[in-house]
Amino acid sequence: MLGSHFVCLGLDSRDSTIVNMNELLELARAERNALHLRAQQNPVWEKAVFLANDIVYSLSKGNRKRAIRYARALVKEWNRLYEAGY
Repeated sequence: MLGSHFVCLGLDSRDSTIVNMNELLELARAERNALHLRAQQNPVWEKAVFLANDIVYSLSKGNRKRAIRYARALVKEWNRLYEAGY
């Protein structure tokens, strides 16, 4: 789930790195697609897919603050699932 960490880094206004929003949107879409494949194999990943969809939608509308909120929630969900052994 490296992509969501990049999404958080790329979107976070405290990060000094300037990120091209189109590249960030492309990365978020790739992450969402990867999560969708995982969710097809195991439904516990559905919440992560939902959050990834929200990130993609927020980025496509140019809403950085909302995308940051969803990206942070996605990282928390990933960590929860990872700790649970998924």
